[in-house]
Order: sequence, then structure tokens, then C-alpha cells
Amino acid sequence: MKKRTACTLFLTVLLLSCTGFPPIKNGETKLEVQVEQLIREIKLTLAKVAESTAAESLPKLKSATVNLETQLSTSAGGGFRLLVVSTDAKVTETNTQKIRIKLVPEPVKGAPIKISSISENLAEAILSISRGVAKADDMEPRLDLTELTASMRFVVKQGAGGGVRFLIVPVTVDLGGDIKETHTHSIELSFKK
Repeated sequence: MKKRTACTLFLTVLLLSCTGFPPIKNGETKLEVQVEQLIREIKLTLAKVAESTAAESLPKLKSATVNLETQLSTSAGGGFRLLVVSTDAKVTETNTQKIRIKLVPEPVKGAPIKISSISENLAEAILSISRGVAKADDMEPRLDLTELTASMRFVVKQGAGGGVRFLIVPVTVDLGGDIKETHTHSIELSFKK
């Protein structure tokens, strides 16, 4: 599975480098988060969500599809790096690429999963969906919940310091500002009872 994902990512980068759109140059964005850094944080977040839903007898996370807005950046060695678009990035529709990654959590075993402050807000937002539907499932009239699908948007922002370079922040009414679609990412969640 890892080989296939790596191969798909490599082919995506190869194809995108041939599209005729110039890649961004280093220094054009203030925050540079590589795709693998963000995916690692999201995987930890989803594992924590799977652990919490099991512990709280909530609908279980079946899968998550992550849709990312990215940019190609030239590296000093002459290659490319695939960067996640952050809220402070200078992007247009023509210099971004879309990546779609489907993740399926494995059963939780061993020690409790710890997530960093980078993604704790995303984990809580996802859990709030499962908790809310679980409460509604207990109400009358009784209908069996067989599957729950939800889509959530999030942004990648500069961290506030303390060693945290970036944060994954769900798009909420409190986020404020003029968030452009090219600066947002989404995660499609599928739960089952």
C-alpha cells in the first residue's frame, strides 16, 4: 500500500510538472508545509478519532478522504517539493494542484494515541460530528443509523510559536477573514455504527 501511494504521489508530481504552469519559487510563501508533514498529522488525528469513538461507543470512523490544495516549489537541488497551501500563500487557481488521498484507520491497539497541538482542533471538530449524531440517534422516532458521511473544511495556518510551525484549523464561523477556496482543504468522513 505504501508503495502504491508513493508511486501515485510521484506520478502526480511528474504530471503536474509537465502542465506548463510555473511552479512557485522558494520564498513566495511565508509558511512551507510539505504534504507528507500534513498527512502525518492527519493520520495521527484520525487514529485518535478512531480510538475516541471506540472508547465512547460512538459511530466508528470507516474512512477519510483528504482533499488538499497544493503548490509545486523548486528546491535548491533542482527538484520539486509539494507544499500544502496555507492561509498566507499567494496562490491562484492556475498555480495550484489538487490531491485526493483516501485513508482507512486500522483498529487501535496498544498505548493511547497522543496528538500534537497542531491537529487537536481538527480531532475535536471531527468527534463533535460523531457525538452529535450519536445523541440524535437516541431520540424518538427511532431510526437505525447505518452510515454517516460528513465533509469538513480546514485551513493550514502559521503556528503561534512554542515550537509549533503550523496549525490545522477547522473552518468555523469564528475563523473570520476572507478565506479563499484555493486556501482551504477538505476532509470527507465516513462513519458506521
